[in-house]
Amino acid sequence: MAKAFRVLRGYLTAAGIDQRYLANQMGVSISYVSSRITARSPWDADDMYFIMDMLNIPHDQMNVLFPKDGKAPLGALPTMQKAGVTNDAI
Repeated sequence: MAKAFRVLRGYLTAAGIDQRYLANQMGVSISYVSSRITARSPWDADDMYFIMDMLNIPHDQMNVLFPKDGKAPLGALPTMQKAGVTNDAI
């Protein structure tokens, strides 16, 4: 079975962002981030927007990084616009 939020994980890794750094930037605990990345707890809308902004991904691509059940949809991946990370890095 594929890991939950695999696209999100890929973009965070490509941007050099680990769970500790993400938690620090969000002002939450590492366990808070971990429980969401593993789909044990649901993401808060504010957290999703924060991460999208951090990765410079347009909000209209939220369904790709944050699919309903954590399972990535098939199809196009969003491109990180300002960070200079391409889909090839994922």
